[in-house]
Amino acid sequence: MFQRRVVITGLGVISPIGMSWQDFWEGLCTQRQGVRRIEAFDTSEFRCQIAGQVNKFKINQYIPRSYRKAAKLMAPDIAMAVAGADLAIRDAGLITKGIDPENPQVNPIRLGVNLGAGLIDIDLNELGVAVQESLDENSRFSYQLWGKRGMAQLTPLWLLKFLPNMLACHIGIIHDAQGPSNTILCGEISTHQAVSEAYQSVASGRVDICITGGAKSRVSPLGVLRMELLNRLNTSNNDKPEEAVRPFDKDRAGCAPGESAGVFIIEDLEHAQGRGAKIYAELAGSASTRQGSSAHRIPPSAEGIARAIGGALDKAKCRAEDIGLVIPHGVGGLEEDLAEAQGIRMGLGEVKARSVPVLPIQGAVGNSTAASGALDLAAAALAISEGTIPAAVNCRHPCPECGLNIVQNNRNAEDPKVVLVTGHSIGGQSAGLVIRRFAE
Repeated sequence: MFQRRVVITGLGVISPIGMSWQDFWEGLCTQRQGVRRIEAFDTSEFRCQIAGQVNKFKINQYIPRSYRKAAKLMAPDIAMAVAGADLAIRDAGLITKGIDPENPQVNPIRLGVNLGAGLIDIDLNELGVAVQESLDENSRFSYQLWGKRGMAQLTPLWLLKFLPNMLACHIGIIHDAQGPSNTILCGEISTHQAVSEAYQSVASGRVDICITGGAKSRVSPLGVLRMELLNRLNTSNNDKPEEAVRPFDKDRAGCAPGESAGVFIIEDLEHAQGRGAKIYAELAGSASTRQGSSAHRIPPSAEGIARAIGGALDKAKCRAEDIGLVIPHGVGGLEEDLAEAQGIRMGLGEVKARSVPVLPIQGAVGNSTAASGALDLAAAALAISEGTIPAAVNCRHPCPECGLNIVQNNRNAEDPKVVLVTGHSIGGQSAGLVIRRFAE
């Protein structure tokens, strides 16, 4: 079946090092540090007290005036996704109902939404009052009291703040996207999977444009606790957060939770050219795998990562030799990074993997899990469009066992023409995305 070519025409980034793709890219190129001590809540009882935090922003700046009441029902994950979508749509030069309600210039039936998301952490302050009202005389939780008194402490629409599908829902309503809409929860490859599905929607002709990407915040008590229980977090650098996350470094000691959103406008090539859109890069191929028997598998499967890379290369109809840059997941974990490095070497071959530039970015932004792939893909698209490969943050002493060529200094060059983005999540899922410089 004929597949239409699909290109990236808009970028919207909300990150710890920048609140637009321009600021994000400048942050990467200047090695700006976004990991710092957590300010949002009391961390005295946590072993890890650092995170990649987004600067406070006002969601009302990114939504129509008529929609501002709905902002009260937006948890941070939702708000960042909505803001990222607004930035991406404006960057692409699209006029949707959310941009100009009276004069939209996008056919809503040909506009889709596909977002990667994760479980949204509940606000304990809101829930705490309701739970307190549900305790009996022995201070035990009572379901009867929950029904009689506890639930009354929550607004009737309280749950809507914490449903993962609300990211795509709000974006679809604001911009009147009436095409295929979906939300994908697949751990740290949620964005990879969402972009892959969005790509298929455009390539197959179901839509002309799709809003895709991902958003997630792990900067909350429950978010930090979940990652602590899996022993993934760095607990030894609370006093020096800027040095904590060291992907593929011989002294790596765990990741830091993070929060971010990366939203993309992907579009049928002919449609994009017809309106004179700027093209950042072309989506060329994607693949995902699952390997392993444990639902809490850590580290990831090197074989699974290698198969995902191989599948993505096949779909893109390119060879390992064509890859000019690899942007890995690179969380900074001792075993996780080693397994991912092995997978990259297996997928690309030892000679290529040890020579191709590798740029991990979590040293600067932390691990925003479901949205980490969104920032990786944004960095990949910008490396192609800007003709620059920034230096990795906090990988001063690359681990010999990993055997990867970690970028140590900014490079300005025609390459990379083709970029590979890899990802993996707890449970054994792996993904690969290939994008390339657009050429007629």
